[in-house]
Amino acid sequence: MSWSWKSDNGWTAYSEDDSDRIENAHSKGQKTFKMNDTYKIDFKTMNQVRIDDPGRVRKIKREGPPAEDKKKRKQEEEEKANKKKKEEKKEEKKEEVRLNPKRLQKDFQKTKQAEAKGTCPFVAELIDEDLYKWEIKLHEFDPSCKLAKDLVQYEKKHGVNTLTMRLYFPGDYPLSAPFVHCVTPKITGGYVFSGGLCASVLMQGWAAGIIPESLILQIRQLLTEGNAGINNINKVEFWSESEARAGFNMAKSAHSNDKSFE
Repeated sequence: MSWSWKSDNGWTAYSEDDSDRIENAHSKGQKTFKMNDTYKIDFKTMNQVRIDDPGRVRKIKREGPPAEDKKKRKQEEEEKANKKKKEEKKEEKKEEVRLNPKRLQKDFQKTKQAEAKGTCPFVAELIDEDLYKWEIKLHEFDPSCKLAKDLVQYEKKHGVNTLTMRLYFPGDYPLSAPFVHCVTPKITGGYVFSGGLCASVLMQGWAAGIIPESLILQIRQLLTEGNAGINNINKVEFWSESEARAGFNMAKSAHSNDKSFE
């Protein structure tokens, strides 16, 4: 809704701010509204009244769709935007086309077999029984590296001596690499950007022949060589998936022209 006052030359609209203030007072059922030290609004007579001289008045009017004011329009716009976001999220949650689940199932079985034999320095489990989401508990780092030393101190304080990661495999795996999310403890360095691992093996260096077991071992090596360390040994902290994806995308963009980035 908009408000105007009648001047000698016709109707003149109030400023948007003044119009909003008048409309707010009107919607609350106020009989009068003091605009400033000079004028007040009388809603009963629909006049703008001079405070120091009540005999000097100007007619006012309210215009716009009777069932829709600015506040309502804003609310409807917000509801529409929220509805759109919900629909987009719903679409994202729909199961994407998975080109080769048999290959990933085979990879997972091989990983579990190696784990059972004690030949790999990690434990892998599915998240919510979803073959395309793995949680990895990584341990046995080079004792001389920073991360291994930090984990020794971390275990003393919190009873945990492993790094938890998550692998999110895309629908077109193995044509594309999984997204690697370093969850907890919160580590920095070692090609980890806000929890997202950004390395050439996950981008231009990816090949369909790389299996998860081999990838995880490469990740362990990258963390060691990159001097990764725990952000705060005294606290149990986590990188969220959204933080990790944002960190990965930022790092990927920054190094898009660096062919040697690992």
